[in-house]
Amino acid sequence: MGKQLNATNSMNFGSVVIWESPSWKIVKKVETAGGGLFVGTAEHTPWIWSDCVLGKPDKYNEVHLINKETLETDRIIKVGKTKGQLIDAKTKKVLQEWDATQHEKVAVNEKAFGKEKIMPMPDKLGAAVKDPVQPRLLHAEPANHGKWTMISEWTTGRIGIYESDTGKFVKYIENLTTPTFTYSVEHRQHVPGA
Repeated sequence: MGKQLNATNSMNFGSVVIWESPSWKIVKKVETAGGGLFVGTAEHTPWIWSDCVLGKPDKYNEVHLINKETLETDRIIKVGKTKGQLIDAKTKKVLQEWDATQHEKVAVNEKAFGKEKIMPMPDKLGAAVKDPVQPRLLHAEPANHGKWTMISEWTTGRIGIYESDTGKFVKYIENLTTPTFTYSVEHRQHVPGA
């Protein structure tokens, strides 16, 4: 668009407000599925990634990918109790589907890492959860290298990794406890205002 644009979620209204600076004029309000807390973007992704974490239970499992050129929602990431989907927002066509089975936590013992102690990732996943919960997605964070965007899932104890340029699912990092803010350290250090 050639302008300096800024974006913020309207917590309880289900929209992302986009404004121009330094005029501070609102350029557009983009409707989403529910109130959100976080928007995220980077130079390597064509989208503003907006969560709906404060929306109703049937919608807080969505992240909307808003095209930075058109300021329209292009794609929706939706993770259910057993499967995830990348959906074309306009045609509703499912572009990708993946296994989103939730797993029981696996006990791990601390290991020495230099002078520190860390909790290693388990060698294998726990058993499938018998009564899975609705995933609650929040805080899409782009990695500094631009290849991936990470999305936390509060209720499932995992972080989803997605391709930043397509929105396609890559993998889960599991066995976590209420992941909330997932930060790309380099992104935060080298991108002013990130």
